[in-house]
Amino acid sequence: MNLAGKPSVTLVLGSSGTGKSTFVTTYLIRSKFACRFLFDPMGEWSQRLKLPLATKVFDIQEQMLSGWVCYDPTEDWGADTQEGFRFFCDFVKLAATKFPGRKVLVVDEVQDYMTPQSMPPELGIIVQAGRKWELESVFTSQRINQLNGALLNQATEHVVFSLGSDNDLKRLEAYGFVAEELAVLPDLHFVARSRRRGEIRGRVG
Repeated sequence: MNLAGKPSVTLVLGSSGTGKSTFVTTYLIRSKFACRFLFDPMGEWSQRLKLPLATKVFDIQEQMLSGWVCYDPTEDWGADTQEGFRFFCDFVKLAATKFPGRKVLVVDEVQDYMTPQSMPPELGIIVQAGRKWELESVFTSQRINQLNGALLNQATEHVVFSLGSDNDLKRLEAYGFVAEELAVLPDLHFVARSRRRGEIRGRVG
């Protein structure tokens, strides 16, 4: 357990097609992780990264050796994606306690697995205490107003692409962003604000 570890919870926000997935893909490839855990009920990460899907616990354990896990819960959980998500979060947390090195949990459109009032406890413990096991997290979303407050409070970095909702743009002003700038960002361009690195601007792709 690494009690001195620094928390790392990154929110990647933006409308569909603006560059969120490209940003996350680049980050995962360029960063050194002992293992990357991607929740992948639609198989999109598997297709994008050209990786096999894990559909059983055995598959997850086997793929962990390669450093990349794309988990599709539908074979075990059917249409109950919420329970599959809670299972995967719990599995990732337990796995992270077993071996050293940086790990990361990636969840696309994380608002689909929470409400502004509640968040699965299995995810909550990762967000709040993942640093103890060198477990980071990266979440994408199109709607910041649909995210749980506890997740927003734990976020250490916001990476923002173009957003179409005025309410979401106004919400981001509380984190130091300028709504007018975000509203006119070209696709693939972002503004990022971090507790440790301050503000940067960039382009992906």
